[in-house]
Amino acid sequence: MEIHNSFDELCYWCIQLMYQMSDIFGVTYGAINIWLFVILEPLAIIFFCLSASLLFSNKKSKKLKRTSLAMFTMGIISVLTVVLPIIYTLIYKLLLK
Repeated sequence: MEIHNSFDELCYWCIQLMYQMSDIFGVTYGAINIWLFVILEPLAIIFFCLSASLLFSNKKSKKLKRTSLAMFTMGIISVLTVVLPIIYTLIYKLLLK
């Protein structure tokens, strides 16, 4: 595989990591892909939305607020893992034109 820029390098590294994960877990690359991007990522986004609504609607319980804040933080991170590469790719494509 020919690497042209830092995005290609990151993509290649992630693909290699997923191949290693498939070897470790004894499943195919496609199965790892499905678990990460079809099952886990949407669940993380759902948790993000739920925790954000809990965090901003229920201000009485400190324990619930702390749990909601942790879920909110994990949701933000998971959403950024999807959004930032898309933005990076769009900017990169716009700069090449």
